[in-house]
Amino acid sequence: MRSVLLGVVLTVGSWPAFAENVDPRALEACKKTSPTFVQIAECLPNAHVAVVMMDAFDRIYPEEAAPLRSKCLELNSHDFTPGATCVYEAVRDAVDLKRSLPKGASIDDPVFSAVSDPVKKSQLDKAREEAMKAFPEKRYWGGTTYQRYR
Repeated sequence: MRSVLLGVVLTVGSWPAFAENVDPRALEACKKTSPTFVQIAECLPNAHVAVVMMDAFDRIYPEEAAPLRSKCLELNSHDFTPGATCVYEAVRDAVDLKRSLPKGASIDDPVFSAVSDPVKKSQLDKAREEAMKAFPEKRYWGGTTYQRYR
């Protein structure tokens, strides 16, 4: 009984800080996909990071990058968390590909050109890391199932 009570006290004690930092759109997304409060609590960290990261993507990248965001959301049933994972992984792939291209080579793809800048990716990484700070108790991130950009 004592350990159960301690768990409840610790959980309740951390809830206000947790709730203040959550983007309301993340909560709404979790309520759509998670039928119980326990599942909503599990969903919130990743959903919050996804919403914040997608906002950062819109600020950081030029309009030519918008088709990546749209396609990722379309491929992932308009769900922010797998959609954001799709975007993030595609950006990472573009930056990695650009680094590995032979000197002077290019790819004739406006989306690739728009998202393959390593400086912009580091800005996206920073926004993502800042969003993760809202959940200091979460130690493991990722594990989201998503459809890759194609």
